[in-house]
Amino acid sequence: MNKQELEHFKQFKDPIQCKNQIHNYALRKHIEMGQRSSLFMSPGSGKTRIGIIAACEVIKKYGGRALISVPKENLIKQWNDEAIKWKYNKEWKSVDVICHASNDKYDPADYSIVIIDEIHLAISGEHHGSFLMYEYVSTKLLCLTGTRPKDKAQLEKLFRVAPESFELTLNEAVELKLVSEYTINVIDIPFSGDELMKYKKAQQGFVYYTNLLGKFDAFEKAKSIDGLRSCLIDILRINIDFFFFIIINDEFIKLLLWMKILLKIKSWPEYLNLENQLF
Repeated sequence: MNKQELEHFKQFKDPIQCKNQIHNYALRKHIEMGQRSSLFMSPGSGKTRIGIIAACEVIKKYGGRALISVPKENLIKQWNDEAIKWKYNKEWKSVDVICHASNDKYDPADYSIVIIDEIHLAISGEHHGSFLMYEYVSTKLLCLTGTRPKDKAQLEKLFRVAPESFELTLNEAVELKLVSEYTINVIDIPFSGDELMKYKKAQQGFVYYTNLLGKFDAFEKAKSIDGLRSCLIDILRINIDFFFFIIINDEFIKLLLWMKILLKIKSWPEYLNLENQLF
């Protein structure tokens, strides 16, 4: 957002009114670029709503279907709920919401518009990045993210297909009172080389199993699956225990923590067998 745009939006003192004005402006900028562009907008500024409006208005005007790609399956429900919230029930019947990992299974030519949420996670890769390999002729394309890719080659690849049409940074969103002010406190915890390797290994395990849970609507379905819920809780506890294991110097306490970690890990296969019941 340039200085003139920022000053214009400052006149709207009501955050909801300001946000609506920004949404309308961002959509106009997208339309001005032939409806093939990228919007970089701060978390909490309403990217999902913009995507829903863009998809449903294209369906209203041109017919056909819309395809929306999101990073994880638990976000599919979020988009569906938002569409209902904004009264797009009728148009939403013509919308397919998928995960980035399934991008290569869909042909953009079958849709009037393709929307890629969190595009910074779907630029590279045979599956995730397949939509950016397509030559968009009649199909509209809207890429959304709050995280501008830092890699210059990735940014150029994105802009070849969907040039930037609008940006709202986090600092600008705070200045416009669209999101709350924030303070980041960084606490430096020194690790030895061996401790760092152990921590990274534990962190990789944590990411793997939380991603495994993300393959379905974990926050809803796990409520009725006691074993899987227990598995997630155990993983969180192990991550915390392992953190203390590598920072505590007392050898006896280290031993107790390690035994506790091993006992929890031993019970994982029992929980992970539930995966066969879910897919």
